Amino acid sequence: MADAKQDKKRSFTVEEKLKVVAASKTASLRAVARQFGVDRNCVRAWRDKEAELMAMHPGAKRLPGAGRRPAAGAAGAKRAAEDAAAAQKKLKTEAQEPDAQLQPAADYVLVGFQGKEGAFSEVAARAAFEELRAAKVLSPSDFMTIGLSHMNDVVEAVERGELAFGVLPVENSISGTFHGNLDRLVASHLKIVGEVACVQELCLCALPGVEMSEIKQLSSHPAVLDHCESYICAMERRTGTIIERNAAWDSAGACQTVKQEGKRHVAAIASEQAAQAHGLVVLERGIGDELNNETRYMILGRLDALPLPLGTAPGTTSVSTRPPTTTKSSIVVAVPNEPQALFKIVSAFALRNVMIVKIESRPAATAGSLFTAQTTHWYVVT
Repeated sequence: MADAKQDKKRSFTVEEKLKVVAASKTASLRAVARQFGVDRNCVRAWRDKEAELMAMHPGAKRLPGAGRRPAAGAAGAKRAAEDAAAAQKKLKTEAQEPDAQLQPAADYVLVGFQGKEGAFSEVAARAAFEELRAAKVLSPSDFMTIGLSHMNDVVEAVERGELAFGVLPVENSISGTFHGNLDRLVASHLKIVGEVACVQELCLCALPGVEMSEIKQLSSHPAVLDHCESYICAMERRTGTIIERNAAWDSAGACQTVKQEGKRHVAAIASEQAAQAHGLVVLERGIGDELNNETRYMILGRLDALPLPLGTAPGTTSVSTRPPTTTKSSIVVAVPNEPQALFKIVSAFALRNVMIVKIESRPAATAGSLFTAQTTHWYVVT
């Protein structure tokens, strides 16, 4: 146990850090962290300090990515170069997931979301960027949505510049806050450049020709299944059978699985767009327990990105629930562990007549090494 802890905290040489930085330019942070056994926050920090690391080790300019101490002689240099090339090849192989490396599209603004085609996040992304396209504020003038497997992949792709923006859910009117996405935002080098709020209509989707009485299993995201519990129970009473709930990674992916497996007794709960995209039919619409089930999404961009002017298209109504003239910001605040700490935060806004919509408290550990040991919580003030 002690050996494992010591290995985890081992120090990296300048050359090893440069090797990690070089690898992070061609592979995802997740693949790099897994390959080198290092925290992703360290990879980000070393990447930001690349110029300083290069200055500390000028020889690395002749051998980018070298990860070992220089071996003596030409043979040693050749061996080090071969090792670096092999490591880069291995990283690229590990990163060849369907969405690990994105191809740039010069004619489109690339917008990423988590899930398959027709996912609720894509529906929200399209609503926002179709409005921006109508307002003629996009450059290039059109956009393309890209579905990725994981939330982390969306964040990392925007950080690497492979995507212009990423759209992630941040709050649902029933489930509450998506704390994991707040944590990802704080630990990243991104910022919120816009938001979009959409009412989600949940639909029962099945293979063409399937009757309601044939359905024995429902598949969707766990939160979606929970939102439809009353409907599912009523469906069980109506058909006289117990319906199995099957949790899927995302609702649109559940539609894809139903289509691929071709099982008539399995249906999915998803958006109408997901059903159309994956060749299913909608048996019933609006099956959620709460018809006004609204999810708010944050649009993430790099630190140099400008705020998106949603709600400015002529003849259109903003999909966001707030007026376009209202300025809304989210601020991350870390305070020491002392009495009245939260009161001091709130009073700073009250004295300046700034309205607070909500305050979220998160453990400091979720922000990686961003905060000091004297801070046990950080707050998101919106």
